[in-house]
Amino acid sequence: MSKTKKFLLSAASLSLLATAAQANHPDATYVAELNSLNNSGVTGTATVAIRGDLLTVVIAATGLTADQPHAQHIHGQSDKTVNAFCPDISVDTDGDNLVTIPEGAGSYGGVLISLGDDAGASPVVDASGNLAYSQTFTLGANGNIATPDLLPLENRAVVLHGLSVMGTYDGALPAACGELVEQ
Repeated sequence: MSKTKKFLLSAASLSLLATAAQANHPDATYVAELNSLNNSGVTGTATVAIRGDLLTVVIAATGLTADQPHAQHIHGQSDKTVNAFCPDISVDTDGDNLVTIPEGAGSYGGVLISLGDDAGASPVVDASGNLAYSQTFTLGANGNIATPDLLPLENRAVVLHGLSVMGTYDGALPAACGELVEQ
């Protein structure tokens, strides 16, 4: 085979590989309708847009504990083919009528990416219990999960944490959850 033919074959192969890589990381937008967990009354919407290795997350929620930090994450199962879903009270194994992190993890999996500010701090909601959050993350950089490990987003869920129980704020308790659906 001549050098020219080898080069043409290599260029064609690279083109196919580039197309396949792009197909594995398509640009897309997903939405999760956030519904109350643990009778928190928290509701909202999370919009997650992926553009290459950039992930933009916008969350609007109401009913959160006022003036408190609320951790929020994209969760998923370690087996990426298994769908993360929001638990109901039936996963409460200790009978305290609350779904804790360990009890909910069987449904939505572990934390894949923490949704905080540039320094990693959880957002603090306003005095009315409203959250308006927007952040862009570079996947695979700054300690963030790599794009292939986060995908497929349709198998992931967004969980907001932080809830007052009998007058005491518990920043770990899940307050709302929503499964990501491509738009």
